[in-house]
Amino acid sequence: MATIGERWKRIKVPVLWLFAGVYLAVGIQSVNESSFESDILKNIAQQIQQRTQGRSEEVVVDTAIHMVHYLLERRSQILGGGQYNSFKAVNFHSSLQSFYIGTGACGYFSMFAARVFTELGLPVKIVQQRSKGQYGAHITLIVGLEGGKRWVLVDPLYNHVFKTPKGSLAGLEEVTQHWNQYQGQMPKNYNWDYNYQEGYRFTNWDKLGVVSRAAYRVGAVLFGERAMKQVCVRMWVIDPYKTQGILAFLGLGLCLFGLAYECRWFQKK
Repeated sequence: MATIGERWKRIKVPVLWLFAGVYLAVGIQSVNESSFESDILKNIAQQIQQRTQGRSEEVVVDTAIHMVHYLLERRSQILGGGQYNSFKAVNFHSSLQSFYIGTGACGYFSMFAARVFTELGLPVKIVQQRSKGQYGAHITLIVGLEGGKRWVLVDPLYNHVFKTPKGSLAGLEEVTQHWNQYQGQMPKNYNWDYNYQEGYRFTNWDKLGVVSRAAYRVGAVLFGERAMKQVCVRMWVIDPYKTQGILAFLGLGLCLFGLAYECRWFQKK
């Protein structure tokens, strides 16, 4: 009777070919999906740029937030109450999910807005606000102006940009420190639990347990704890199809390497 090792040797090459084919198919599909989403975002960004041509970055931010809310609110009204049971809808959540089927709340509104701002060439960080002791109770964004020298706070779900008494866009620290001054600007339907008084973060460093906590500690040693607290990992993988494609092609590369190694081994033998 053949041992497990002998059986594996017989099926190793076919298995590698099988996985190579799967990785190739997933990679190609991911590239197609990512390109499709990029086309949607480019067209939205072009509309914003046409409406704000020659205007300041603050006007661009203000216009972008209003357009994002306009698009998502109407899709939510029409599509949000529907049932979506397909494998893709249930198991794979794109950052354009709300745009596609009108589902989601502050998180999806903010991720979609983040994709639009990125397409406009503006750096973005996702803000996980803490409320009643829970991080992520409300999700907003800070957008970098002047090449990231100044960051302003926006709330895509509530279609709101925070403005200082002088009329310029306010930053996260400004709003946090002077909430009593800014709460009067909020829309009537605002949830007053989201008052920026319990703190916030840009990355959940407990997300992957020991792995993410270890990454934080290593980064803190290399770059300083203050710098690590400013990192927004979510923006590195904001395009899930692009991330999936990269992982798929890495897997394909490993399979091809394994096949090349096996062919070389058989030749030597």
